[in-house]
Amino acid sequence: MGAMRREWRGASGRALLAAFVVVASIAALPSASTGMAAVKITIDTVALELPISVSGASQDASWRAIVTLQTATGTTVRRWAAPVTPVSWSARFPLGDLHSGEYRAIVVASDGVSSVTGHSGWIIVRRPAVAQVVQSVKHAGRHVALTFDDGLDPAAADRIFATLRTTHTPATLFLNASAYRRSPRLVRAVQRLLRSGLVTLGNHTADHTWLTRVSSASIRWQIRSDERYTQRTFGRSSLPFFRPPYGAWNARVRRIAGELGYTDFVLWSVDPSDYRAPPPTRVIASAMAQVSPGGIILMHVNATTASTLPTILRRLHARGYAVVPLWTLLHPQETVKKGP
Repeated sequence: MGAMRREWRGASGRALLAAFVVVASIAALPSASTGMAAVKITIDTVALELPISVSGASQDASWRAIVTLQTATGTTVRRWAAPVTPVSWSARFPLGDLHSGEYRAIVVASDGVSSVTGHSGWIIVRRPAVAQVVQSVKHAGRHVALTFDDGLDPAAADRIFATLRTTHTPATLFLNASAYRRSPRLVRAVQRLLRSGLVTLGNHTADHTWLTRVSSASIRWQIRSDERYTQRTFGRSSLPFFRPPYGAWNARVRRIAGELGYTDFVLWSVDPSDYRAPPPTRVIASAMAQVSPGGIILMHVNATTASTLPTILRRLHARGYAVVPLWTLLHPQETVKKGP
């Protein structure tokens, strides 16, 4: 839930005191399991709606409210617009066809001259579905996505994250909780990067377990535990992205991931084997030899990657590639849908 209270002079020249509040709450089937926390709302049902209301107090009746629902990468997937006459407006947003993932509702209420903005906390939609296994994306143009696994080297993480910030490069971090529990420094680095809006998070299991060798109950625990850690530590979600450690998976692993809402089962098409710490020149050459339109680049948080990432990004740019958020690469069909 977010609210802002502000005083300004509107188009009429009168002093207007207005308080606009975005209220994100859950309306679902009585049997649905829902939960609310300070910074997030988790939805565990297929049949659901998200009621959002805009209310205020004003001497001017010429207000207009625009409400958008955005992904964690800022992609707008829903937009509603309506006059706020005289002081309030509300709508119920059907969410049944949204992908699993993180969303945020943002409202801008304006009199044409001044405006006030409020936003909800993170809305986490978890929908069981068949997980789509993806290594690369066809017809994506010269777009690629950059992903990082694990997080065992805090010093390398600082350098990698600094490169992402200075080059404004989006990326997805596939975290495993065990690595980050050992390093408060890594946690702080990811928190700073999340605030920059450059990264999203993915699930890489709690302990980097070889999932094809363990029971179904263990697979569920590994995925759920990693997500609980992500929510508790970062106030965010790893939905809808899941990557099995070592790329080891079978039909059972895929089925369970989908049942838990991880609809994007993310593998890779570019692997420069940076985890083996080869000479930097070999990592750069390997990455550039494998890259192609729609590719998903796999790298790791280590010193080799930290030293080679700036060169790889420069060469990608020189070849005409654009690094885009993983969500954008996987869901290019997502367009703004207007509400009531």
